[in-house]
Amino acid sequence: MACKHLNKVRLGDDIGEEMLSITVGGNETGHQTSSIHKGLLKKVTNYFDKSIASEEGQKGMILLKDEDAEIFKMFYDWLYTGNIPKAPTTFRLSKAVSEAEMERHETELLGRFDAHVRKLCKLYCLGERYETEHLLNNTIDTIQDAFHEYGTVFGPGLIYFVFEKTQKGSKLRELCIAANVIHIDRGCGQLREELMMAATLIEDFLPEMMKWISRNFVMFGRRQAEGFNPTKPTQGFSMLNRKKLCPCHFHKHTSSKDAHKGHNKCAVPYNKCGHSEEDDDGKVAVPIWIP
Repeated sequence: MACKHLNKVRLGDDIGEEMLSITVGGNETGHQTSSIHKGLLKKVTNYFDKSIASEEGQKGMILLKDEDAEIFKMFYDWLYTGNIPKAPTTFRLSKAVSEAEMERHETELLGRFDAHVRKLCKLYCLGERYETEHLLNNTIDTIQDAFHEYGTVFGPGLIYFVFEKTQKGSKLRELCIAANVIHIDRGCGQLREELMMAATLIEDFLPEMMKWISRNFVMFGRRQAEGFNPTKPTQGFSMLNRKKLCPCHFHKHTSSKDAHKGHNKCAVPYNKCGHSEEDDDGKVAVPIWIP
């Protein structure tokens, strides 16, 4: 049985016919109003319970003035279609072009890719606020695929954004660290400098990076054993290649029933010493998850 969150949200007859009118955004950023089935919204999140119980909510109206209208629209589309738009990773040319023209196309593609991946990260942050695991897992799969297909990793600006907008324990933080650290074997000086910059300037990055490295040496072993060709970045072992990992590796599952069958057998304990294994937040450390 595959991970249940790989499937789309089932609308079903149980969502009823009662609608909510949700207005998102403020006067400065512009706003949009969407009609959403009340039963469907309650099916995926408890975030709106207080708003629904309020006087305005009883009238079927909710205002989210601090929410990003564009990102909420992505949530709305996912809610009804189960789809999350993929980042652009390629472009096509109908004829041969000059080197300068090719460079211009590549620069434009990179700009569109960066902008879209940032939106995906914002959508993930929205999912964390709404505590919607199904959305979180669909979104992080899309982010993972985007970097894998484009053949790049998180840049310093995006790393800063992820750590600013998420909390300790966020799977997006883990992906951010894992994707970058696993590629330092390329001998890329720029990547090393960016990691050092992140470790110096971003709170929590260094301790979380060191924790990930200490508990994931097996991943470096797999990368060496299975190989990685920088000229063919979509092949070989990488923390971005979902085909090489446990299907739920970067997923969040409160209930083990939502994960793929046998997910509990994916746990491999890391080497332990005699020191305390409590994290900075006081929580006891848990094993990593790999195939």
